[in-house]
Amino acid sequence: MALLCSPMLIINRPKSAYWQDWNDSQKAPWIFWHIGAFWYRFQELLGNYVLPAPQRVCDMASAFFRSQVIITVNELGVPEALEAGPKTGQQLAQQLGVHRDYLERVLAVAERLKLVAVSYPQPGNEEAKLYSLTQLSAVLCESHPNSVKHMVGLFGDHFPAFAYLTEGVRSGQTPYKLYAKGLSHWEHMQQQPELYTRFNKAMTDFNNLCPIKSVFSAYDFGQFSRIVDVGGGLGAFAAAALAQCPQLKGQLFDLPHVIKEAKQAWSSQRKPLLRRMSFSSGSFFEPGKVPAAASNSEVFTMRQILHDWSDADSVKILKQVRAAIGSFTGCKLVIVESVLASKLMRNTHTPRVTGDVHMMVQYGDARERSEAQFEQLLAASGFRMSRLLPTKSLFFVLEAVPV
Repeated sequence: MALLCSPMLIINRPKSAYWQDWNDSQKAPWIFWHIGAFWYRFQELLGNYVLPAPQRVCDMASAFFRSQVIITVNELGVPEALEAGPKTGQQLAQQLGVHRDYLERVLAVAERLKLVAVSYPQPGNEEAKLYSLTQLSAVLCESHPNSVKHMVGLFGDHFPAFAYLTEGVRSGQTPYKLYAKGLSHWEHMQQQPELYTRFNKAMTDFNNLCPIKSVFSAYDFGQFSRIVDVGGGLGAFAAAALAQCPQLKGQLFDLPHVIKEAKQAWSSQRKPLLRRMSFSSGSFFEPGKVPAAASNSEVFTMRQILHDWSDADSVKILKQVRAAIGSFTGCKLVIVESVLASKLMRNTHTPRVTGDVHMMVQYGDARERSEAQFEQLLAASGFRMSRLLPTKSLFFVLEAVPV
């Protein structure tokens, strides 16, 4: 047991850089990740076979109680209120403008989830009880280098649609459309710009859920002269690629309103890289819109794009990328996605299959896919999968070549 736990203790020691930046853990040897994945699976099995079945089933069914506490703590801004230092319940309630009793009852659960730490500077005096930030709640602060504040907020936006899962399974209708009165997720966001803003910020946060360094440590982008990030959002991945590879030029492609926001972000936050980046907008369903290749030394990237779409739509997207590559068959396509039923990192399979249901709730025919399903999509689009690489995260790098 000491042997199993020691790697995680090394990674998680309070004074390590890991406390400030999760990407630091990418330096850890692969054996640490296999042990961590095994521990994740072991806890699942322990719960399933040790706890009495009625207790375990009810515990799983009520898991949304805990997730809603996390979402509420995040939405209220509790972690950022604690960034400056510990506060009493009264101080927090006043600062956040919320009901103190309700807040402290929520924080009692948050303490059990290690989202807040509690201390008693005056033993026995509940009024003086102090709440403070923890390693977990620190990543709910926007200032944290690995913040997932907006990603957790996005989960909160998606939560109501899950109430329609049963009806969706019965009828074959998309649960999100049932929730949004016939609107798709994309249409709903267009009607409510604040949802789209959160979505784009959450996609930037995704870089911390699937750390950019985990992709770079698995795949060498130094071999290319240009990266074309298809559906690249605000360009965080492309920016990291340019910073990693000084010879690389970049092209960011997304919808017009996203590119408008991306240009503003680059002008204010990424000026040193701006001279090597260009922007183009449009839909990746429209012929001729994906930026065309200009040489054989380019890479087209798509991160967490295809799982938002049905097989038919995914083939349409991939065909547009293939058309953009044209006769430059030395180019590569790099896809970063979750892969179901893979023999690699099989102990972390549960988040992938639950992610598949998430895609079904949001988009209907969209799905997470197996290696064989990706091979079929690529073959139908003019590509051949050449490599499947695990990363030190829940996601994989799929390399494809044009045929």
